[in-house]
Amino acid sequence: MSGEGLARIFRSLGVDEIVDGGQTMNPSIEELMASVRRTAARSVLLLPNNKNVLMTARQVAEISEKPVRVVPSRTLPEGLAAALAFREDRGLDANVQQMEKACARVASGEVTYAIRDSRFGDRVIHAGDIVGMADGELVSVGRDVAAVTTAVARRLLSDGRSLLTLYWGHGVTREEADRLAEALRATLPGIELELYYGGQPLFFYLLSAE
Repeated sequence: MSGEGLARIFRSLGVDEIVDGGQTMNPSIEELMASVRRTAARSVLLLPNNKNVLMTARQVAEISEKPVRVVPSRTLPEGLAAALAFREDRGLDANVQQMEKACARVASGEVTYAIRDSRFGDRVIHAGDIVGMADGELVSVGRDVAAVTTAVARRLLSDGRSLLTLYWGHGVTREEADRLAEALRATLPGIELELYYGGQPLFFYLLSAE
């Protein structure tokens, strides 16, 4: 996981160990295993928070000396929802069950930029384009961060969800994030919107809808 703001949020929810990573620097089995060993807990819940880390996390669970269970969070918003669902007074299996349910309730979005010319399906994307994704599906391509983010938010809220959370990234100012939040509240009346500093590189915004 990358982003100092996101790391603080996870720690505030009781997460003991955070392994830095991202889209292009996923942690190894050795790094995850070292993190598991550093924890004082008798058993460990792993939140991959990235579909590309899921297999590695499951391999760690297979070879770990202490009990490890993997909650299959495929995005950071799913991981945050799972962490919120954790209860110390529940058993390991019961926590896994409730945390998986929490992941399933979340729709995840991201707004980033293209570093090179590419093609997504039948859509041509040029270097420098702002790219908006919702649950792995391309939603919007443009040159305006706010417009692309709004398109992603609309898609995430289209299934009757009403709580939208924005995590603004490294390179986005608080003023820019506040302006976007106010514009979304005006454009999408009736929603509940929360705004947090994520500090993540590469992504202007991460979005979560429930």
